[in-house]
Amino acid sequence: ANRFISCLESVVPIRTKMSKKLIGEDRHSNISNFKFTNLVEIVPLCRGDLLYLPHKIARDLGDLARTAVVKNITHLIHF
Repeated sequence: ANRFISCLESVVPIRTKMSKKLIGEDRHSNISNFKFTNLVEIVPLCRGDLLYLPHKIARDLGDLARTAVVKNITHLIHF
């Protein structure tokens, strides 16, 4: 899950929230069971939106300016 989230971070602007919940524990043998949950929100973009890209993403996209206007949206985002 963490690799998938890092892959998404390199492609689109996202917001993540990670949490873990204690399911059960055995205090005698010091073993705990946790349930991990990852929430990913992909920023909704529309044509004409102004974006401020992080330096690393702007550089990875071919040295774009850090501010860009969304020109077209298909399965890819065109700046």
